[in-house]
Amino acid sequence: MHVRSTRFSAVATAVAVAATAGSMALAQLPKAKGTAAAKEAAVALNSVEVRLFLEGRGEFSPDILPLKDFGTRNFETITSAFPADRFSSILIKVGLKTAGEAFLKGRQVKVSLVYEKTKKVAWTRTISDVYIGSSGRVSRVLLAEDKACGPFKLIVTAGKATVEHTLHFSCGE
Repeated sequence: MHVRSTRFSAVATAVAVAATAGSMALAQLPKAKGTAAAKEAAVALNSVEVRLFLEGRGEFSPDILPLKDFGTRNFETITSAFPADRFSSILIKVGLKTAGEAFLKGRQVKVSLVYEKTKKVAWTRTISDVYIGSSGRVSRVLLAEDKACGPFKLIVTAGKATVEHTLHFSCGE
């Protein structure tokens, strides 16, 4: 029993040392500090993509935002870009950029789906505590499940920048 305790103790010590080393490495990264203006200047919105989880094929669609002929009706896609398929979930990919490597604490991005007709918020999420490597770019994804009946206004805000797109999803008899 004493041997297990010693072994556990050694493992716990190794984990603690690794965690401390990791904390020290993060502590050495540049951080967005100070005022809200400093944080806003530190991160910029680079791109937004929207893909649908196509249930019949079990894969994500291409980005639907640039498609000119895209629409949906009763959970089914309508476009010449890819075969029709049912969907109910939306993958939202947000690209961020900075001047270089940084660890940005706190909320950096807010993503919302708002019903166009009623202006009621259907879904909202935030992206917080973002590490951006030396390339100065990173992408994060969010999954909005059971959001096939709209139409919706997609609103993505990072700092002072806001991007809006209308998602033409319709349902009805």
